[in-house]
Formats: sequence, C-alpha cells, structure tokens
Amino acid sequence: MNAVHRRPLYRVYHAGLCSLATCLQIVVLLLTLIIPFLIAYRCGGLWMRQASYREQPRVTFNHHVIAELHDATGQLYAFSTFANLNSLYGQSLRAGRIKFRNKDTNADGTQDGSELTVTFPLAPEETVTSARILAFYTYEISEFSRLAIQTIAHAELSRPSGMTKATVLADVGFFQRELLAEDGTITDYNQTLLSATSLNPENYDLTAILQKARAPPYNTPLVNSHHVTAFHSGSTGFSFTLDLTYPTTEYRYRPGVWHELKQSWVQYVAVAIPFYFVLSHIRDFIFDQQFVRAVKWDEGKKGL
Repeated sequence: MNAVHRRPLYRVYHAGLCSLATCLQIVVLLLTLIIPFLIAYRCGGLWMRQASYREQPRVTFNHHVIAELHDATGQLYAFSTFANLNSLYGQSLRAGRIKFRNKDTNADGTQDGSELTVTFPLAPEETVTSARILAFYTYEISEFSRLAIQTIAHAELSRPSGMTKATVLADVGFFQRELLAEDGTITDYNQTLLSATSLNPENYDLTAILQKARAPPYNTPLVNSHHVTAFHSGSTGFSFTLDLTYPTTEYRYRPGVWHELKQSWVQYVAVAIPFYFVLSHIRDFIFDQQFVRAVKWDEGKKGL
C-alpha cells in the first residue's frame, strides 16, 4: 500500500497553573527569549553604531591651479589660473600652460583617474630646486550617502641639485572625522575654497587655503604617493605632472532606524533558533521521563 497522507500525532501534558510543570514551561520560555538577547548583546551589541560601504568617487577637475617653483637662492617662479593672484606675483609670474586629461582604464564610463601637467618656460640659467602645486577639484559620492565637497590636491617636492621635471603619482584618499548620514545629503562644504574675484592678498596665502580645505570633517588627502624627479641639461622649461587615481573607497555612515532594527533582528534570531531547539529537546526529555508531574495524553485517545 502507498502512503497518500500523513500527519503527526501530538502528546499533550496537562498540569495545574501553579505546578512545577508550569514553572518549567515558563523558565524554558524565558531562557529562550533572554539568553539569545544577552549573547547577541555581548557579541558586539544589537544596535549598530556605524556601518560602512564601498564606492568609487566622482572627482572633477575645476580647472584651477596654483603652482610655485623656487631655485637655490629662493627666487620664486609662479603661475596660477587666478588673474588677481597672478597680478600679485609681479615679476615672478611665468606664462604656464595646463594640460589635463581624464582616464577611464576599464572603459565603464566612470573616471578612474586623471593626469594634470603644468609647464613653465624658464631661462637656461634658471634652475628649479623645489616645487609645489595646488589643484582644485570637486569630490562627490551618491550611491548610498550623498556628499559633495570642494577639495585640493596638494603636492610638494624638492631636489637640491635641481630638476626640470617632477611627477607625483598618488591615490585620492578620503578622511572623515564624522559619520555620513545613511540617506542624507551633505553639501555644506561644496563651496569655493578660493574666489577668483578676490582682491585681498591674504586670501591667496597657500597655507591658509590648505587649512580651509582641511577644516571640514571630510577631506581628501593624497595617499600611496610616489615622487619622481629628473634633470635634463639645456632644458628651457619645467613640467610638473600630477597623476591621480580615484580608487574605490570605504565610507562610514550612521545607520538609520530601520537598518538597525533589521540588523538586530537578524542577530537575535541567529542565536535564538539554536537555543530554541536545544531547550525544546531538554524540555521534552523532562516531560517524557516524568521528572515533573503532569497528566500525559496522546492525540487520538478519547478522554484523559
């Protein structure tokens, strides 16, 4: 004969409300609820104080540059894209030229880096021993948390024997002193760091500009950087190249209420299920062996 239907038969235990069997059932229920909660709490807590995710940022060059060179005597040679700053340089100003290109190495439509080259014309007797560059960018993320800030890529290097070419290879990092919002938008720091129309010489102090860029709780230092310098005798110019990569970066954020509830529920259930099965088997064993007094009745029998 083939089995066409089946259902389990249940064994029921009856006892008074104030009996030891009832107390056992209450204790097992409380242990099933409380112990998983305590274990989950001790293993890192049920509530997430912070979480993280990874995203590749969008970095856009704002077409503003400040570059300064010095020779062994301290003579300054400078170039910038700010007309008012150039007027302050006076005789130190050089007619620099900027060349910029984005790089999409994997052809996915997202820029993976950029290359910025600033070229200075110099006389043969002019020898550069130190150089620094400030390039202005906009840094954005939007896949989870939304943030837009104005930032600066700053590089500085020197070579006492002189150089005619300098190259800086670096990744654009991300440093945060505050957590991002899970669903919020932060645009408070998406403001120009240096106004092109400013006439105040103090506004063009490079140290002050860098301090202003570092003041927000989110900034983008250059990391994993490598410097290469070269000297070619007879050269009539100096070139400074800033080769940047925009790597996928980890961002920390403050989880929302729903995110925290979901995470805490998953942690609790993951511990509660094993405990439920263990304590259920212990309880069944105690009742089956009649360690506590209860009236046993099998389903299908008539009466108790």
